Amino acid sequence: MPTRTKTYQAQYRKGGRTRGVSIGRHGKTTVDEARKLAKEVIGQVTKTFTTRPAL
Repeated sequence: MPTRTKTYQAQYRKGGRTRGVSIGRHGKTTVDEARKLAKEVIGQVTKTFTTRPAL
C-alpha cells in the first residue's frame, strides 16, 4: 500500500481553471515558510499574466 506524501500547494485561477504549484513537503517545510513561498509564487503568476507587452 503506497504512503501518501503531504505537500503544501499554492493554488490560483487562470483561464477559468484552478491551477496549483507544489511548494514543499510537510515536515521539511514549515507552515510559515509555505505561506511565504505561496505568496511569492502567486505574486510571480500574477505579475506574469498582468504584464502587457509594449506596443
